[in-house]
Amino acid sequence: EALGQEEQQQILSLCCPAELPSGLRGLDLEASSLTEQELSFLKILEVCSSGIDGTRSALFLHVASANHSCSPNAVLRPEPGGDRGVIMRFLALRPIREGDEVTISYLAEGGLLQPTARRRASLRAWGFQCSCRRCTELDDTRGMRCTCCGRSQCWPNLQGQWSPCQSCGKSDLGRSLAQAEAAWWHHYGDMLVEEAAAARSARARRWAFGLGPTQRAQRRGTRLRRLRWMDAVVEAQAKLLGAQGDGVRPAADGHWLAAHIARAATEALLWRGELEQATAAARCWRQFVKGALDGALTYDSAVALESEAAAAMASGALAEAVG
Repeated sequence: EALGQEEQQQILSLCCPAELPSGLRGLDLEASSLTEQELSFLKILEVCSSGIDGTRSALFLHVASANHSCSPNAVLRPEPGGDRGVIMRFLALRPIREGDEVTISYLAEGGLLQPTARRRASLRAWGFQCSCRRCTELDDTRGMRCTCCGRSQCWPNLQGQWSPCQSCGKSDLGRSLAQAEAAWWHHYGDMLVEEAAAARSARARRWAFGLGPTQRAQRRGTRLRRLRWMDAVVEAQAKLLGAQGDGVRPAADGHWLAAHIARAATEALLWRGELEQATAAARCWRQFVKGALDGALTYDSAVALESEAAAAMASGALAEAVG
């Protein structure tokens, strides 16, 4: 009631999904006394509001009117607005030409680096099926090395049909590529289980402050689990960067699985002091993000570049010290 009639109409004109968004799934509609207009208002707030500081959100009409793209050219940045509380600005991720539409992503950056089918499934909360360039062309997050020449990549479309190799032109590789991708996915799932076990052990270790035999054994077990997980990701990264003929595998700089492995391997290799390999892993991670998001200046690309630079600087400092 505090909102004027014009403001209410502006809000109710925004995107209102037909189904309940995930944040309202626990709402008992039969027991509630909400009117149809009030329910629409809640739905709009759920899908159109923007996060401010991780704990609060607000509805900005100009932001809520912005369209989504899986290759956005802008990102939102909240700033103090004085008497107006908080204002939301559009920050360009790449040069935007006059007349181009300014687009944002409704998904977090990590969601944009997922395969097309996953992105589309996540976007159903907003009541539409994304038809941006990335969602209608070949899936640029699932590049697999050609099983014939190993020099170029092949990508699938939404129907599961794989593109011919850009180098040798081989076009009947779909089954072998799909099988190899599934095998790597299962291998990655096993690695996630091992990583979760290492993380749980690390959390338990923080509570192991005593000096008795049990606590010492617990600390040793935590370290061994962490080292085994590091060995697993470093080995997987080495396979991804293996020589031609070492088996069908995701492209080190063109597949989302390879990017996840490269990110974890960068951390592990830096910790182990294997700086050249850490630089190579960080470069693969950065090149994947750059290719998927059309060179946009993103958080992941910045962290990857920082890791790559840190490894290169440490390697140079070590060489200078040895020399």
